[in-house]
Amino acid sequence: MRNATRLRTQHHEAMKAMPKQPEEFYLGVDVGGTKILAVLADQAGTVLARRRSPTPRDVPPEATVKAIQRVINEVLRDGGLPATRLRGIGIAVPGVVDPAAGNIVTTPNMNLSGVALGSLLQKKFHVPVFLENDVNLGVLGEAWLGAARGAESAIGIFVGTGIGGGIVIDGQLVTGYRNGAAEIGHMVVQVGGPLCGCGNRGCLEALASRTAIERDIREAIGNGRPSVVRKLTNDDQKVIRSNVLKKALKQDDPLVAEVLRKASETIGYACLTLRHVLDPEYIVLGGGVVEACGNFMLPIIEQIVNLHSMPGARENNPIVASKLGDDAVALGGVALVKTVQAADERARTGKGVPRENAVPVVHYDQSSGAFLVGEKPVEGSMYIRADGKIKTLKVKSDKKGARVTHALGVKELKKVCKKGPDRLFIGTRKNSRMALTEDGEAFLKERNVTVRILPCASAVKAYNGAVGHKSLLLLLG
Repeated sequence: MRNATRLRTQHHEAMKAMPKQPEEFYLGVDVGGTKILAVLADQAGTVLARRRSPTPRDVPPEATVKAIQRVINEVLRDGGLPATRLRGIGIAVPGVVDPAAGNIVTTPNMNLSGVALGSLLQKKFHVPVFLENDVNLGVLGEAWLGAARGAESAIGIFVGTGIGGGIVIDGQLVTGYRNGAAEIGHMVVQVGGPLCGCGNRGCLEALASRTAIERDIREAIGNGRPSVVRKLTNDDQKVIRSNVLKKALKQDDPLVAEVLRKASETIGYACLTLRHVLDPEYIVLGGGVVEACGNFMLPIIEQIVNLHSMPGARENNPIVASKLGDDAVALGGVALVKTVQAADERARTGKGVPRENAVPVVHYDQSSGAFLVGEKPVEGSMYIRADGKIKTLKVKSDKKGARVTHALGVKELKKVCKKGPDRLFIGTRKNSRMALTEDGEAFLKERNVTVRILPCASAVKAYNGAVGHKSLLLLLG
């Protein structure tokens, strides 16, 4: 007995002495025309430090690169970390990039065209550096931690001086053959329309960006239309900021409401087209104009999409406003580092790639309404862990009339998430609903597990189509 006690004590002390798993840290940097924003984050996306600095103007490219390096050094100092502790740095720039070479091809509104920014920063900080377009990373950030968190697919449309876009499918950016995909602002939506900055006519950007909205308001005022914009801009309409548009809407200005309605309708038809082409789970709208005027614009955009969708189209493809604000692009830089390195690791070692048939496929028989794992029917509530093991689960439930409410807390979620999934699909019956307890929500957030709660048949379909570490819970009891 004494020997057993001594062995247990020795084991406990040995476990305490074992080194803890090292934390992973990432840096995301949003390099914009007016500001450079850097965030230091952990692997769950928790921001540990943040630094913001004005982007130098009218300086040579070398000075801008030094400003970026300075902001990175400052945020590392704020976080108390040396650069060597970073897993990588994700850099966002407003323009066309060559990610493989780490080069900026062109930045129309900045002085970094042709600069090998990725190589310069990698040489300076001695960690991997990944380069991508800023709006692409804004959408990736929203898909990771923001308005489209946990979605299989999302399209982002960011309305500012121009209109940028991004597409995320299965957690990966869709960048196209030449890294030129998702230029949503340059979809031609009006043949022979206004001239766009890209040289084409009738682009979405030429009709619905802040630049286009400014142009239409300025022309109307020049033709004698009254507007509070004159007072709000001290009668200088060369640049009409988004906050001016917001103030004019609050004062019920007819001209601004008319121009914004027209722009919103145009964006609505663009969203409709994208839904018909890609059928994304979410369309995320962001950018300065939407942040300022979203309460006015979103209902108009949603109405267009809902009224003109194709017959039989599902109604649960929401159009939502972005949630991460200024952090979206920088956090997208963090997500970029994580996704690229995870893909490289899987390709190199095979780790994290499920063996063929290791994760079972679940079938739904529409005629009988039954679910089958392989040939075996599912009876009662069950879950499939990330390692493919199938388990039954007793869940607390509260029955009121014909409706059953299932409550999931830490106790149940620890079992379901035992093998570390990054996505959890929960299926519920038609007459039931699922509620996460407060500690259950905290448990999933701490482990960065995204959750999708769907009708059982839809949950099974989403689970079967997902890749990577995933778990499925069917509440059939």
